[in-house]
Amino acid sequence: MADKKEFDGIEIGAFWVNQETGVMTGKMGNTRLLGLPNKFKTKESQPDVRVYVTPPKKKDNDGGSNPPF
Repeated sequence: MADKKEFDGIEIGAFWVNQETGVMTGKMGNTRLLGLPNKFKTKESQPDVRVYVTPPKKKDNDGGSNPPF
C-alpha cells in the first residue's frame, strides 16, 4: 500500500485478500463488503473484481456474533 506521505487520498475502508481464492472481504465504515474475482471477464476493459455489500452479521444463539466474513 502507498505510504500516506506519497498519497493524499482519504482512506474510506480496507480489504483482506484470501490468497487461495482471491476473494476479498472488507469494511467501509460499518458496511461489510465482499469482492469476488470476475470469472466471466472476456475483455481487458471488464473489471477484475466485482464488489458487493453483504448483509449485517447475525447474532449466535448464545448472544455472541459469528466470525467476521
